[in-house]
Formats: sequence, structure tokens, C-alpha cells
Amino acid sequence: MTFAGVILKRDHVEAGVMLPYRSNSPRFHKFFPNGAGGVHSLKLRKASDIDTELRTWLAEAYRCGLQEPDTPKLSRSPKTAPVPPASPRSRTEHRAGKVFYLHWNEKELKQRTEPLRKAGHEVLEHWNSEIVAKLGDFVPDIVVISLDRLPSHGRAYAGWIWEAKKRQSIPIIFAGGQPDKVLVTKHQFPKAIFCATSDVPDIVDRLLLHTES
Repeated sequence: MTFAGVILKRDHVEAGVMLPYRSNSPRFHKFFPNGAGGVHSLKLRKASDIDTELRTWLAEAYRCGLQEPDTPKLSRSPKTAPVPPASPRSRTEHRAGKVFYLHWNEKELKQRTEPLRKAGHEVLEHWNSEIVAKLGDFVPDIVVISLDRLPSHGRAYAGWIWEAKKRQSIPIIFAGGQPDKVLVTKHQFPKAIFCATSDVPDIVDRLLLHTES
């Protein structure tokens, strides 16, 4: 199972470790429960922050990942939906589809959807967290939800998409996000696909070709 992760920030590294208990260390500034323990987040600002205490936590997290008999049981990181392999067809073959893309920043969203539009996909964008998105007559083939901003909003929309029986067959791709937020989302939506934001256009194409075949 996933036991640790990091994301680079401008002035620090945001790290997350899965521990089999809840630590009261002041070094942790966020906690996401999982059974007897959970994901603990801390900020690393200088090389000396990688000390004996951190190495001990990493060793404990690694043992959690192995699910060793002497460690309290935590929920395993669920297997996420597999991404279809690259098609053996010619790379020039392509199927356009409808994509519903959510990211809570309008300018960034336009940049992220541009490659999809250039590939011929019809894209419905939603970025305003103060307004509820409306699909209307737009029935997406794929939903892409960014975890880089307001991940709780993204999870709420994923729940809304899949709560309707007629929409449960629509693939949901979660893009980007900090390791602890991704871990929480994986536990809530084990059937979703998780990837880097830059990989979204390729995965959309592969999913559409796979559906077509």
C-alpha cells in the first residue's frame, strides 16, 4: 500500500507518511485518519529536517505499507481503475469525445483544456466553486477532476457524478494533487483513475479508443 509521498513547494517540501497510530508530534500539521492511525503531513524546509525522528517515521510507514503482522491494520490503498494500454493501432488514429473538466482556477483550467480541444474533444469546463455545475444536455464520455485546488470540492463532484445510476459507467480521472489528498481520494473512489495533470490528454485518448474497441 502507499505509505509515504512528497510534493515540492516554492519554499519547502510537503511530506506525508502513513503511521499505524496518531502521533502528537508538533511537527505534523495535518492528519487524515485511517483505522488506528492515518496520514500525517509535515513540512521539510532544510536538509537537517531529515533527521533520526523522520527516518523512524519512514521506517514505521514502510512497515505499514508491507502490512506486517505486528503492525495495526490499516485499510490498504485500493487498486485504482487500470489505464488501458497504448493501442496497437496507428498513433494517428483518434476518437473525439466529450470531456467534463473541473479545476478551481479559470486561467489554469483554460490552459489544461487547450490540448484536449486541439485534439478535437468537446470540453465542458467548470471552475467557479461558488456556482453548482450543470451538465444540461451535455453527457460526458469522461470526467476529469483536478485535485490541485479544493480537493474536497472535487470529491463532492465525483460523488455527485457516480451517485446517479446512469452516470456510473462514466470514467473519472483525478489529476494532480498533494500525496495526502490523493491518498484520501483513492480510499473514497477506488474505481477512479489517478494521474499527473500532464498525462490527462493521453489517458483521455486511450480511454476513448478502448471504449470504441
